[in-house]
Amino acid sequence: MSDDDDAPPDWAGFFSAAEYAQFLAAVREVLRAEGFEDGTLDDALGTGVVKLHGPDALLGLRELAQICRGVPRVADWPAAIARYVDGMIAGRTELDALPVDDFDAIRDRVKVRLYSHAALDAMPPALVRRNVAEGLDAVLVLDLPETIVTVSSTVRQKWDIEDDALFDIARDNVERMDAPSVEDIELSEDVPGRALVGDSFFTASHLLHIARYVDPPERGLLVGVPHRHVVVLHRIEDRRVVHAIRAMLAMVRGMHHEGPGSISDQLYWWRDGRITLLPSEIRDGRLVFTPPDKFVTAVMNPLVG
Repeated sequence: MSDDDDAPPDWAGFFSAAEYAQFLAAVREVLRAEGFEDGTLDDALGTGVVKLHGPDALLGLRELAQICRGVPRVADWPAAIARYVDGMIAGRTELDALPVDDFDAIRDRVKVRLYSHAALDAMPPALVRRNVAEGLDAVLVLDLPETIVTVSSTVRQKWDIEDDALFDIARDNVERMDAPSVEDIELSEDVPGRALVGDSFFTASHLLHIARYVDPPERGLLVGVPHRHVVVLHRIEDRRVVHAIRAMLAMVRGMHHEGPGSISDQLYWWRDGRITLLPSEIRDGRLVFTPPDKFVTAVMNPLVG
């Protein structure tokens, strides 16, 4: 079967079959030009992740597809893909030149980035990570001029510092160096929300200290991290939470689909520093929201019931 006959996988569902075939052709063109075996692409189409041998890096096809979708001319897709791949290769070269054994020398480069469990499943297992909520992890990375690389457990073992202190430093670096813009938005008529937005790859990481950007009410916040460049939230105060849920479910799913750097298409409940998944799914063509009992008891029953 040719690429033109193949339906796009979920991670490239915004492409038509013809666009998907053009995208794959552009990726193969770049891989060949960079000296990689383009045949490895065939094994990656289900997971959306290509293993590049040599730099020992993982190429995310989903993010590449989102990038290409934002480039108006198909003829320019290979150049956009090449810039991305070249950045990865340059980043690995930068990493080799870093004094990773000396934590003080690279302290300011250590940051924390949010990933979905689905994304991490396709990555090397030896990562330094902490669970944030169901389906969501915080991962230690090194922020380099050309790219971002994850911190391996081997590198982490070289650092004489406790885990709690290490993650505190990583969060502080994000807050200090990658501050978002804070925008008050209207989720729907008379339903206020707030968005943290920015060009940084670490904007979504501000979920880890969200209370610094909003005064949380007693019942907490609805939050969403659809992709790396945004956090959206609603202060839960009254029955408008119902309209906020509807609006945010649609917003988060749409933004997650568009990317780039998709993280989660789900809503979460932040309360007193704890983050709880509020599951939703498409069932028989309908979006079904199934919050856990503790959310129903603490929020829905007293405010809506």
